[in-house]
Amino acid sequence: MHTDPEVIVQNGTTGTLRCTFKSSEVISNSTSVFWTYHRFQPDNWFTLPYLVFLFSEGNEIIPDDYKDRVQFIGDMNKNDVSIQLSPIQFSDNGTFFCDVKNPPDVTGTPGRTMLKVVPKVTKPTSAIVIHADSELVLQNGTTGTLRCTFKSNEVVSSFTSVTWSFQSSQPDTPFSNTPHTIFYFSNGKGFPGPTEFKDRVQFIGDINKRDVSIQLSPTQFSDNGTFFCDVKNPPDVTGTPARTELRVVLRESLPQSNTTIIVGAVCGALFLLVLIAVAACIVMRVLHNRHDYEGCTSLESVSSQAPKPRKKVESSLEGSRSTSPSGPLQGPVIYAQLDHSGSKNSFHKMEPVVYADIRKN
Repeated sequence: MHTDPEVIVQNGTTGTLRCTFKSSEVISNSTSVFWTYHRFQPDNWFTLPYLVFLFSEGNEIIPDDYKDRVQFIGDMNKNDVSIQLSPIQFSDNGTFFCDVKNPPDVTGTPGRTMLKVVPKVTKPTSAIVIHADSELVLQNGTTGTLRCTFKSNEVVSSFTSVTWSFQSSQPDTPFSNTPHTIFYFSNGKGFPGPTEFKDRVQFIGDINKRDVSIQLSPTQFSDNGTFFCDVKNPPDVTGTPARTELRVVLRESLPQSNTTIIVGAVCGALFLLVLIAVAACIVMRVLHNRHDYEGCTSLESVSSQAPKPRKKVESSLEGSRSTSPSGPLQGPVIYAQLDHSGSKNSFHKMEPVVYADIRKN
């Protein structure tokens, strides 16, 4: 059976509850259709079912409570067993189940539709935008988060509802044919779905922040499939449900995390920067040592050249002594050049010095 997971209808209007089915057997007079209703109550979501519509052996049976409001609009030969409910009332809030028996095909999970009745509005509505991760890969047995957010022009209220449904990618499972509701949120409360998800799904979002994410724990291989997130925020009730493809794999099959790649790239860049800094230090030290070496060479050259004029002075002294009249002897004359620049490289800037021997006659 396939039904709409949720239908939102304004009070006093007409609502259609669609239901189709597949069967390998030919439709006959033995084919029967059951529509039942479970009243929605905040303190007790599931109550005793009420019969809404019964079709069997070509006859329609409608209880008095719905006799003037329920109409069969389907076509049994086209596997369509939809009904119409008019006028919609606030008391119709709840879950409607559609079940078909086509002997010998009598086993199957009934389709279910959550009916939400909202006040009638006159202002125009706008589309609601829902966003979820397109794909999620999780390790088997771990905890996974199915994220879902939405945008709406309307203020979030008690009429805002969230429906999470699931369709398995594995054949021959109860969830493989059509999406099945696994979690429903309304009036500030969450309502679990089938037994397979009842104890494993937890609502972790904040609807006031337009976050309707759920958590699935522990994940199982049977969770491989598509999860649908749908939000209704009346009067914004039109929009495409977001879908997330979930793949549950073994630990060895998990894809490499982007975080590992980023950390490796950062470490490699830091190592390269360190090498560049070390190389720069070595080059600067070599240049500095070479500069000091050149300074020492200049100093030695100046030192070696300085005594030469002294010999010249001594020779002139000796000549003077031989030509001058005898008189008191004069000691050696010391000449010095003073550098007032204070520079360490003053030896490089020395100019030629002219030495002269001045004596008193």
